[in-house]
Amino acid sequence: MTNRDGHNTMTDSTAHQHTRGDADEIELGQLVDILRNGKWLIIACTLTAALLGFVHATLSTNIYSGDAILQVDTPRNPIPGLRDLGLTPEGSATSAEMEILRSRLMLGTVVDQLDLTIAAEPRRFPVIGAYLARRHGGDEPAPALFGAEKYGWGGETIELSRLEIGPALRDEELILTALGGNDFRISTATGEFVAEGTVDKPLQVEHNGSTQLAVFVRELTARPGTEFTLRSVSRLDAINGLRRSLSISEQGQESGILSLSMEHADSERIANVLNALTQAYVRQNVERKSEEATRSLEFLEEQLPELRRELQLAEQEFNEFRSSHQAVDLEQDARALLASIVEVEEQLAGLRVETSELRLQYGPDHPRMESVAERRESLNEIKEEIEKQVSALPEKQQQALRLRREMEVSTTLYTGLLNTSQELRVARAGTVGDVRILDEAAVGGSPVRPQRSLILALSVVLGGMLGVMAVFGRAFLRRGVNDPDTLEQQIGKPVYAVVPHSKLQSRAARRAKARKEALMVLARDKPHDPVVESLRSLRTSLTFALMRETRQVLMITSPAPSSGKTFLSINLAWLLAEAGQRVLLIDSDMRRGRLHAYLQGRTREPGLSEVLAGKHTLDEVKISLLDGRLDAVTSGTLPPNPSELLMQERFRTLVADAEAAYDIVIIDTAPVMAVTDASIVGASAGASLLLVRAGVTGERETQATVHRLEQATVNVSGLVLNDFQAGATSAGSYQYYYYDYNYGSEAKA
Repeated sequence: MTNRDGHNTMTDSTAHQHTRGDADEIELGQLVDILRNGKWLIIACTLTAALLGFVHATLSTNIYSGDAILQVDTPRNPIPGLRDLGLTPEGSATSAEMEILRSRLMLGTVVDQLDLTIAAEPRRFPVIGAYLARRHGGDEPAPALFGAEKYGWGGETIELSRLEIGPALRDEELILTALGGNDFRISTATGEFVAEGTVDKPLQVEHNGSTQLAVFVRELTARPGTEFTLRSVSRLDAINGLRRSLSISEQGQESGILSLSMEHADSERIANVLNALTQAYVRQNVERKSEEATRSLEFLEEQLPELRRELQLAEQEFNEFRSSHQAVDLEQDARALLASIVEVEEQLAGLRVETSELRLQYGPDHPRMESVAERRESLNEIKEEIEKQVSALPEKQQQALRLRREMEVSTTLYTGLLNTSQELRVARAGTVGDVRILDEAAVGGSPVRPQRSLILALSVVLGGMLGVMAVFGRAFLRRGVNDPDTLEQQIGKPVYAVVPHSKLQSRAARRAKARKEALMVLARDKPHDPVVESLRSLRTSLTFALMRETRQVLMITSPAPSSGKTFLSINLAWLLAEAGQRVLLIDSDMRRGRLHAYLQGRTREPGLSEVLAGKHTLDEVKISLLDGRLDAVTSGTLPPNPSELLMQERFRTLVADAEAAYDIVIIDTAPVMAVTDASIVGASAGASLLLVRAGVTGERETQATVHRLEQATVNVSGLVLNDFQAGATSAGSYQYYYYDYNYGSEAKA
């Protein structure tokens, strides 16, 4: 690879500006690259979400919906005969009728009628039990699966008409177990026996004179051994639960058409609840109308005797006046005043009756009482004006007018109330309510929830979105370098080689770890692998680079662990030895050295630490490979003071003697940013290679590593971008591809 550290083609600043200038042009391509490289993650997230959505939609309980429709006459038709007397009740708004339907009075009636305070249901196998029970279509209970006899697998029924639990068992979960035939046993969840009973026979358990359990099972269909859970819900809780599941709305504005809808897992329960509620509402409406007629009739019957006495007295006085004054006739003006004042008196009398009725119904402080008072005051003013006109008549005319007025007013009021009382008696006998059922409860045959197709579609969409977010999040969080051009420009060092990721090496490493075998040397076992070809390029570059150096000692290091130093070292050494050079490979990482893992049947010791400690010589610890052209020295026993051993004169002497005996010496060292070993070893090396792991090692980390080595007077000759994945660039404009170019016979081999 050509050294790009010089300025033969372009300067670093110019290249940097070119890269920045092209940033906008390659932005879309980078996004596409990121998505393409993360396609398997996106597919995995999408499939996982789709699978979870499918499982959720399949196992979720089916929810059915039903409705019923009522017609409410608003405002209500008044009771016959009350309109003329001012006793017409105010029409109730539809919203008030809706609240009546939601009231505890109505819902409590339904709870009592349908025994909704009793909850009894078969126990289901966790997760899939309810789903399998729904799919059971037979008339008989389904057989037990997986040997779980206590669970109901479909077809079980139980119906209780009474369940009373005393204080001693109130906090216990009761289990009813079918014993076969019509017999059953009741016990607590802990297995404590409570009682045994039979269907259609009351069961009562007493303790210390008080009832602890009272049960009446009307129906039980189950396989012997099937368990049912029994719970007694308070009446208030049952009412509140029913209210939450019930929805009431008006169809259209002020139409008086009420739609009652309910959702529940039991379609039969929906129909029963809606029918019971509508029938109870119609019944109470009729009873309320009859009660109003009865109350009004009682009030009128109290007023009739008094009006009859007043009428008789008025007639008597008028007749006596006519007898004593020989039948005084009223003039035309007096007759007109009489008609006006009689009309006003009738209205005032009606207001007095209405006031009494309102006081009984609403009390003296109701707003309608104020309205009636205002109307009465207005009529009194009109009456005063008429009386002023009457006072202008002759005295006999005034007296005759007064007596005639009292008689006619009393006659009109008495006759009107008498007719109204007769009409109220008829109305009470045949009261018809303001409510009627238009449509009885009807439940759809298909569930309204879950909407399986929608859930599956949303799962796929959300899974894909989650996958895309994960891919972009991973790309954002990944601070590692992926582009060799950017690496050269930012660090100012040439990239000697770009070593691609080897799936073959990864699989071989996992297999070797599982079998506890030696790791594969790729240059030996797979010489035509693209990774080996890139290392051959590195070998060529190093050959020319070392020609300029006085010492033929190469140090290979990295900023951080797990960058692939040992993998690169053993394969590069093998390729150099294959080229005819005598190579010595030394593992100087006496903390976590891994060279021995590539040597079949070899252990870590004896090795370098024993040589530096004076226990062995180089010839005693070296391992010969490739017909003696490659010698390897492992790290040896891990000492407590690796840095101190490397600083000894014995290490420098070892390197000098090896340099004289071999064509090239390769030293695999510990990471630079972790320990100081590389700085010590670099002082004895002629060239140094810094290994950067693509996608893992960042630019700042690499810069800090170069700076630390240069502070120790160690010159970094070049960089190697290892574990590079084609198309994974995040900041550059080039992608690197490797081709397997071999002869036919070799490819087949």
